[in-house]
Parts: sequence; C-alpha cells; structure tokens
Amino acid sequence: DDGSGNPTRAMVQLSRGGADAFVAREFDLETKAFITPRNGGFELPEAKSVVCYRSRDVLLVSTDFGPASMTLAGYPRTVRAWHRGTSLSSSELIYAGEMTDQIVYSFAVHERGGQSYEVILRGISFYEEERHISIDGGKSHSLLSIPADADLSFFGAYLLLQL
Repeated sequence: DDGSGNPTRAMVQLSRGGADAFVAREFDLETKAFITPRNGGFELPEAKSVVCYRSRDVLLVSTDFGPASMTLAGYPRTVRAWHRGTSLSSSELIYAGEMTDQIVYSFAVHERGGQSYEVILRGISFYEEERHISIDGGKSHSLLSIPADADLSFFGAYLLLQL
C-alpha cells in the first residue's frame, strides 16, 4: 500500500502442483510485472512459508531460516520483519514459537479509517491457537486472553470473536 489505501504491490506465491512449499515473488499491480530483487523487490526461495506486508517496505516472513526454524510438523516457527533492500538472512526476529507447535506466523490488518493491527498466531495444535496482537505497528505485542479455539476477525476499530 502506498498510503492511498490502494495496494500497488502484491506477493505472489508460486508452487509446484499446489504443494505447501512455494516461491514468493513481489508483483507490481500497476506495471503488471514482477519486481526483481535487483530492483528492490522481495523474493523468497521455495519453502513452506507465510508472508504478509507490514508496510510497503517491510514484509512479515515465516519461512525456513535453517536449523531449528521449522516446527516438528515441518512448518515455520519464527516470525521476522524483512526490510526492503536488506537480505532475508538479516531480517529481525519478532517471535519464536516452540518446536512442538504446528505453525507460527503473523499477519497485518489495515482497516479503513487508518486502524491497523498485527497478529502473531502460534498454532499450538491443529485446532488450538495462541494470538498476540499489536496496535502500534508491531513495536509491541500483547497476548490475547481468549479461548484457544476461538475465531478472530476485525471490523474497523473492533476485534470480533466467534466462540
């Protein structure tokens, strides 16, 4: 998002035959072309990953960063902030789950009216999740004291739970 509320870039996930692992490449929605790393674009190698824009120049990334970065289930267990123009390996660690977790990832929600949320989701099991929320652009996250099987969504300035 360039600040106008109209996204101009997107992360495109390309997998082999619909596999869980994929390559992620940044795509310019205006020029209809991929943005190469040489031209400042984000690009992740093939892995089981979750990616989301925190802002136009910061990507929230959960992927295979090497030893101990994946859960025993084979999914990411860390969340990192990757700043445009830097190497993926230098991305800042935001959160690390347990090896026994199912998956750990983060996503950002940008509501109309300017309200933004960032959620770190720690999948404890297939049906149970722990969620940490940030309302200050990811500077700090607070654990939400909600049932582990509740569904979480947002509507403007409201956080909605389905129990």
